[in-house]
Amino acid sequence: MPLVDFRLVRELISMEEVLCLIEYPSWVGRWPQFKGRCPLRCSNRKHCCSINLEKRIWNCHRCKQGGNHLDLYARVKGLPIHAAAIELCNRTGRSVPWL
Repeated sequence: MPLVDFRLVRELISMEEVLCLIEYPSWVGRWPQFKGRCPLRCSNRKHCCSINLEKRIWNCHRCKQGGNHLDLYARVKGLPIHAAAIELCNRTGRSVPWL
């Protein structure tokens, strides 16, 4: 299995694109920090998850899950990180950055 340059995937794809692809419901706040429901659906609380669009990170204060936007996509889709990176590149119309 060829290796993927995960660093480059994280640079090429924005948090906004990931949130759109996982059909994340609306969030509130001001750029770059927002709050919303947990994307892993651990709770129905409206503001248990923090999302930073600039840093491309997220954190749920309820289930204690978090990470970067590639981690988020992998967890929501139930994929290993390698498969998630490839799928994310394909779905956003970008070439997979192979090592």
